[in-house]
Amino acid sequence: GRQSFGANSGARGKLQFPCAEEKLRLPAAPLPQLSCLQQDRLLSLDEDSALALLLVAAIAAAYGSSGPATIRPLPLYFGFFPADNNTEAGLKQLARETLLAALGIEEVRRLYCEFTNHSLDTPVANLSRFAYANPTAELHVTSFYCNYGAVPACAAYAARPAVQAAVGGGFGLNATALLLTPRTFGYRAALGVDALKLWANGEGEAAPGQRAYLTLSTSPGVPATGLDLLRVANRVGRPVLDPAGRLRVLHFQQAEFLLLLHRAVPAEFRPSDDGEGGAAAGLRPTSWLAVLAAAAWKALQSAGLMARGG
Repeated sequence: GRQSFGANSGARGKLQFPCAEEKLRLPAAPLPQLSCLQQDRLLSLDEDSALALLLVAAIAAAYGSSGPATIRPLPLYFGFFPADNNTEAGLKQLARETLLAALGIEEVRRLYCEFTNHSLDTPVANLSRFAYANPTAELHVTSFYCNYGAVPACAAYAARPAVQAAVGGGFGLNATALLLTPRTFGYRAALGVDALKLWANGEGEAAPGQRAYLTLSTSPGVPATGLDLLRVANRVGRPVLDPAGRLRVLHFQQAEFLLLLHRAVPAEFRPSDDGEGGAAAGLRPTSWLAVLAAAAWKALQSAGLMARGG
């Protein structure tokens, strides 16, 4: 069979769209009832636009009346994010102040210059700018990297009851140190018991959560702080004397330093955001029909035919 979706316009006649189920393979799913106002909006469009909206509405209806939220697409990653802008700004300010203090220590500055090809008389401010050459857009601790569904086991991770229950929830993390190397600059994070239940980014770890970090900046071609952090995690660092007594610094090899501190960080757990700040962002549903359904609801909302957030 065939179905007709349409709105009765009175004098303008009945606008109908026959949907071939056998071609689109859609279940028999009627559109939500259109109010008189919605019918008027639909019929104010040219016929091609109206027919297109009815087509995408039919596809969207096949996914349920709540729209593409029922598709459950996967984000780029799940992670812990600073709970508010003030927390993130405070972390960034602390990092900058600590970095300047560390580069003010002669041994730290000498080794950092040597392994980043800077002359010894390079001003500390210039070295600081080099450390921030490629700043991260948003501070976060990645708990599981999904790559929009391309990573094995990401769907299983997203379906975990603990993960679904935790999204949007509050957590406490500790930023225990800043890792400074020629390649990366970022916080080492200590996860609490509840946060560790959501941790699934532990490749190469000797203990759960050992690789947890908030990347501040990386060199070009370096994706994140995690590998550098693993490299120093199980080693014993050599203390570096700070004549001013401001910092506790450990040196590992070449120009790898841990700048020790202890600061609690209020955080929330959620999927990565898109450019517009929407959760579960950067969506890439796996089927073409799901892509059309997501586009359908956006088009219908823009036309005023569906309520936003429905």
